Amino acid sequence: MYPVKRSLENGVAFIVSLTPYTRAYFAVALANRRYEEVAILLGNNENADSTLQELVVQAGEAASNINEVGNSNQKVRLITDLTTSIDRYEKGLSEAQQEIGKRSAINIALKRQQQPGAGQSAVPTPEPSPSVLTSTPQPSQTSVSRTDPSPAPEGEIEDDKEAKKRQRAIEKARKELEELKRKLEEEKRLLQLQNNNHQSNQDQPQPSPSPTPSPSFIPSASPSVAPSPSVKASSNSTRLRGQHEKEEQKKKQESNSDENNEEEDD
Repeated sequence: MYPVKRSLENGVAFIVSLTPYTRAYFAVALANRRYEEVAILLGNNENADSTLQELVVQAGEAASNINEVGNSNQKVRLITDLTTSIDRYEKGLSEAQQEIGKRSAINIALKRQQQPGAGQSAVPTPEPSPSVLTSTPQPSQTSVSRTDPSPAPEGEIEDDKEAKKRQRAIEKARKELEELKRKLEEEKRLLQLQNNNHQSNQDQPQPSPSPTPSPSFIPSASPSVAPSPSVKASSNSTRLRGQHEKEEQKKKQESNSDENNEEEDD
């Protein structure tokens, strides 16, 4: 069933890989699916070492696909989704580590309870030597149970080794995921810084271009208006009339002068 499911995933991946964004989005979803498989195996106390490694590899592929997305806003959203998922992975894996340690300790304790008296021996209490100065009754000899240190049974050693092996595999996966998360958060910080700088440049008012100075107004000399023919004729008539009046006055003066001369002669 598991190979069939992986084949279906590959088919879906081929369909959605038409754009970098859909390819990255599906890669993040696959990483989440790998984690769910790890959680089931660890919850059933089964070996999940290989699935843990697949989880780390799939998360790395998701990060690589995100890096191919050209739109910075989409890239920031995808990085946020993946880092949030990694936080969830780390929390679940940490709890699984603790649970494995508790489960191993309980199993060892149960096995020891199934072997009562192991490593125990009776040690008689030494009888005190009689004293001539006292007549105190001497205590009777009793046996006291004392536990001697003995090596743990072979089954306990194997259980402890297996538990520690699983814990080491989980710790290795956690460290790799934590390093991947650190790189993603740094990339996200740089992208947000670039977006903020770009937005601030757009919001800043652009200086208006200085107006082109218009040439200073120089009044053009108005052309002299040629007098109309009627005005010109009127002017000539006035001038002629004035000359005629002057001639009349001159004649009148000459006439008066002649009359005066005649009177003087008489």
